[in-house]
Amino acid sequence: MGKNTQFNSLFIEKDKKAYEKLISYLDLSSPHEVEAAAQNGEFFDLRESILSWCGRTDFTFFFIDPTGWKKVVEIPTLIPFLERPNSEFLINFMYDFVLRTHTQEAFQEDMCAIFGNLPDTAGFPPKQREEHLIKLYRQRLKEITSKRGGVARTASVPILYPLRDRTLYHLVYLTRHAKGLSVFMEASEKIGYVQRRSRAQAKQEHRESRTKQRELFSADNDIQIEEDTDLN
Repeated sequence: MGKNTQFNSLFIEKDKKAYEKLISYLDLSSPHEVEAAAQNGEFFDLRESILSWCGRTDFTFFFIDPTGWKKVVEIPTLIPFLERPNSEFLINFMYDFVLRTHTQEAFQEDMCAIFGNLPDTAGFPPKQREEHLIKLYRQRLKEITSKRGGVARTASVPILYPLRDRTLYHLVYLTRHAKGLSVFMEASEKIGYVQRRSRAQAKQEHRESRTKQRELFSADNDIQIEEDTDLN
């Protein structure tokens, strides 16, 4: 016999107008299988309220999707969530923001909060620098995550700018279950394919807009294989 499972979802939105639109959407379009709720405010300020809503034992999947990093993805901010057992995380880590600021003196305190110490990437080529910074962040997440329920495992997928061969952000996944990584890998393959197609299409449209001439071949012919999943 199948198990009767109840899904609950909680959305956090700091912008008042966006929050009102969200509430309206949830009232009209939320699936009947899901009990949806929302809270208006800053993620940092609502942490205690979020954890209270989640409860102590039920499995919870946290999708953390900021537009920056301050008071969201830093380790001290996430500690109350990482210490919670029976939890998984998908974190939008805004790599390009961090890349541009991690060597600036004004942001040293922020970088220490994100990485645990001040990262030194002097002399690193771009690819090695990116791998180093993402590895530091994922390692710090694993160090802080509660050991209750299993050893923490991480994976990451880079998401590139549509028209530039440069990483915009990483999706960082954190789980305590090997099966979770397997599912993430399957999803990552789909993300990678969709990303390659959308970027090829965006580049073709950009070229056609610039030259005012339609190209003979489809953008699909320009899709390249990219290494876009890191499981270290």
